Amino acid sequence: MSNTLSRSYFESSPLKIARDLIGKILEVKTRFGLVTLEIVETEAYMGRQDPASHAYKHKTPSNSQMFMEPGTLYVYFTYGMHYCMNVKCWPPGTPGAVLFRGLRPISGFETLYKLSGKDAQIKLKDLTNGPAKLTRALGIDKSFNGYDITLKDSNIKILNNPGYNGRVVRSPRIGISRNIDKLWRFYEANCEFVSKHRFPSKAKPVVICRKNT
Repeated sequence: MSNTLSRSYFESSPLKIARDLIGKILEVKTRFGLVTLEIVETEAYMGRQDPASHAYKHKTPSNSQMFMEPGTLYVYFTYGMHYCMNVKCWPPGTPGAVLFRGLRPISGFETLYKLSGKDAQIKLKDLTNGPAKLTRALGIDKSFNGYDITLKDSNIKILNNPGYNGRVVRSPRIGISRNIDKLWRFYEANCEFVSKHRFPSKAKPVVICRKNT
């Protein structure tokens, strides 16, 4: 039985998947070699139920990947200089996605530094503790928009990690101006690979459980 997450896994709610992805392994075959990372921070975007979602109003050419098959990447360009990577959730035609915000590198450190264009004086955590940083470190750009991560020969896969036992926190999302009080951001407690930001609302972070309970 494959350890790779299948398409059916991503048919669930973005909210459920955003929490469940914490602790799972992201495996990426880059042009410089294989890197593996543990997912430590995510955000859920709930499509037409969520004014902060790119797909809140209707389908457009720029957000069409959010309506595709579950397990499809939605990569968008922001602030004229950064890429952000999401994975499509829910069945085809129903928009929803999970944003990758923070990753803990496990292997392929040299590759991450090379793709980031950073030297070894930069701390490892500063390569992947934010959505724009991690895409740069993985060589992810708009060419990956619509990429299917559930295929057997995919260069990007997410793997189960049954031994993970970190504490998971939920909090308001970061960098949005609507629906700011929803606790739809999930991250590993006390993890230096999680992005550091002030919250846009008065809602407080909540420790929900250990990941395997």
